Amino acid sequence: MTRFVGFVMVLAFCVVGTPLCNAEVKESVRNRMDKVYAAFRTLPEYTSDEKKFSDPENEKEILRLIDSLRTNFHGDALFQADNAEDPGYASTLRVLRDMLDDARNRFAEGRKGYARWRLKNTTNYCISCHSRDQVDQNFPGVEQHLEELNAYEKGEFYFATRRFALARRSFLEAAADQNLSLYRMDALRKWLVIYTRVQPKPLEALRTLERFRKKGILTRYEDTEVKGWMTSLRRWRTERTSISTSALRKAENLMRQAESVSNSVLDGRGTVEYLRATSILHGLLEDGKVKQADRGHVLYLLGKAYSSLPNVFVYELPDLFLEQCIRESPGSDDAKKCYGIYRENVVVGFSGSGGTRIPDDVEENLRELHRLANGVPLPPSRI
Repeated sequence: MTRFVGFVMVLAFCVVGTPLCNAEVKESVRNRMDKVYAAFRTLPEYTSDEKKFSDPENEKEILRLIDSLRTNFHGDALFQADNAEDPGYASTLRVLRDMLDDARNRFAEGRKGYARWRLKNTTNYCISCHSRDQVDQNFPGVEQHLEELNAYEKGEFYFATRRFALARRSFLEAAADQNLSLYRMDALRKWLVIYTRVQPKPLEALRTLERFRKKGILTRYEDTEVKGWMTSLRRWRTERTSISTSALRKAENLMRQAESVSNSVLDGRGTVEYLRATSILHGLLEDGKVKQADRGHVLYLLGKAYSSLPNVFVYELPDLFLEQCIRESPGSDDAKKCYGIYRENVVVGFSGSGGTRIPDDVEENLRELHRLANGVPLPPSRI
């Protein structure tokens, strides 16, 4: 079963699960999601088996299934939901559409391994949404497919469908399984997301990690990262919350704490503080409690925090918020800082042993964002 099914169901309920959503829009989205889910009930038969996915005899059916997904994700209804104004929602949906187009094109070109990888590695899209958005969930009749998943994939599935107790248990099972050691830290990081953003319980998380370390299966580098989390959880347990401290100030304080203890994204120190800060910042955006004058600053802090976190969410997530900040607050100090981080992310992403080669369209977008960040009006054709 492909992990991508989780995002499909999550998006459906992100869009139609809110009571304020327009009834006509909600019905249109439900119809699309019914078709999408029908495709995903069949697609796992191929994506879970490399030989089946690559078999020329299956090409026509696989293309039909991918095309069904693409067709039903291309439409205006998904952008008319109540939470469509959230910066992460609309941008993530656009990235998803691009991913499906890319997977389809690569499959048609014969690059089936790449297409299969694109379809299987997209659960982080739903985790980035469902670890912060409060929506209804009701996913009947899906457990029958779980026997095809390993413990890590089950954890992602349960996370995607908001069954967090089962997700926690599955991620810990995956982390303890030597046959899944490649996924160990990914499983533990996603387990940590639940305890910091979804169900904040620092003491329970700390005691669980203490027991897990006693298994003696962590490598030296893994143990260093986990001990960093434990230090943060202990500090969280004893911190005092001032009634006069605003939510925005609290998020800023957490990010300063994270920066003071972290040397790089790789060491894992500061992860707990960054995750807690993102939870607060998303709450400000979603509840409408942030002043318009502070909105650009909130977007900047989100982009900075996600740029500093290990690879738990979709890798495009930092840039989505950084670009949104620049476009919403052109010429501001926050926009300038966002551009600096954004450009660094782009340069790193397109650098390798042969040097840095930024595609022309990406370079053009950089030039546009540079102008906006510095308050230079765009030509009329670009507005």
